[in-house]
Amino acid sequence: MLLAGRLCAQATTPTLTQTLPAQTLSQAGNTATVDLRNYFDLSGVTGQIVQFDTVLGKFNVEMLPAAAPATVTNFLSYVNSGAYTNSFVHRSIPDRFIGYDFGIIQGGSYNTATTPTGFTVGQISTTAPIALEYNLPNTRGTLAMARTSEPNSATSGWFINTIDNSSVFGVLNGGGYAVFGRVIGTGMTIVDGISALDVWNAGSPFDTLPLRNYPGSGSVQESNLVKTTAITAIAKYPATNSDTAALGFTASSNATSIVTVALSGRDLVLTPGSTTGTATITVTATDTNGNVASGTFAVTVNADFNAWRAANFTEAELADTNLSGPNADFDGDGISNLVEYALGLDPKQRTTTGLPATTTTATDWIFTYTRPTATTDVTYAVEISTDHATWTTTGVTHAQVSTSGGTETWKASYPLASAAKLFFRLRVTRP
Repeated sequence: MLLAGRLCAQATTPTLTQTLPAQTLSQAGNTATVDLRNYFDLSGVTGQIVQFDTVLGKFNVEMLPAAAPATVTNFLSYVNSGAYTNSFVHRSIPDRFIGYDFGIIQGGSYNTATTPTGFTVGQISTTAPIALEYNLPNTRGTLAMARTSEPNSATSGWFINTIDNSSVFGVLNGGGYAVFGRVIGTGMTIVDGISALDVWNAGSPFDTLPLRNYPGSGSVQESNLVKTTAITAIAKYPATNSDTAALGFTASSNATSIVTVALSGRDLVLTPGSTTGTATITVTATDTNGNVASGTFAVTVNADFNAWRAANFTEAELADTNLSGPNADFDGDGISNLVEYALGLDPKQRTTTGLPATTTTATDWIFTYTRPTATTDVTYAVEISTDHATWTTTGVTHAQVSTSGGTETWKASYPLASAAKLFFRLRVTRP
């Protein structure tokens, strides 16, 4: 029974399937990994991909086992054994060439071997013929098995339909010709380039032989043949950077001091840099024929107390927590290292500016302070007391009021009528 519908080569080029999400990293934290398979795809391609590497370029074909399972298994057995290495396209029938009512390129039956005096042509060693599995029409861009007039005679030979050959290779033609794959992406540009070559009669079975740069007379050289140097089963995504796959990736950061990028196959690895801030990352997926899809996303690297310590203290000082620990006061100004970090101060310079300040309005006690925007690994709380002994946050309104140049200004307020005198303090804690 025929499967419903018609099949043809499709522009299954790279697509961005969903927006790459923004990432937030800690300056001294671990790297983050993004699995790019979740964001890029060759839409609709689910079968095994096989790459044809020809002298005119590479193109990919998706196997269609639902339509012809035994045919796919047979073809892949030749692929995986390397049988198609150094084979060549031995037959090309351009669009309804004189005397023909179809258009194809055909290969998979003959190979070459280089010799000291030139080259020889041999037949690809074949296994037992397979039963005909005709379930899909021979539309343009489909891959089918070549055979003799005997329906169950296909072995290693294949052909690609360069036009719609549904009628001529249909069921009325000896039961049809088994379609088992389709050219994907823009690979038909390579196939069409082969089909556009002049064909020559070099004697049967090479009476419609496509040749490159052939002068029209004299012996055919190996370099004139449309060689298929290899046909290889490949993955859609690379597992390692050295893999050949249908999709490849590149990535870049517009601020490598904030975050650097590296690719490990299909994984994008983000590494925090030496500075805080936000960088834009661009990722591009490219298929075999140069078609691309790109996505961008933001990576924000926030400050980290340990990174701040490493940037401000020597190795000897870092080894002594009495000098560089969070509760230490290296410069003796009465402000701990953790608070210096939280307020964006210099731990080795006695602080006289940039400290929290208090004031009053007609209605409120006011406490203001500034902090680096990137310092997100600590918690800030403004507490009040009327006796310097008992502290609470009850009744305190605490909110950001402005942002400027990587610094935020925060304000805490408390009703003036609720206390005749008031003490404020800023509590900074790490998780």
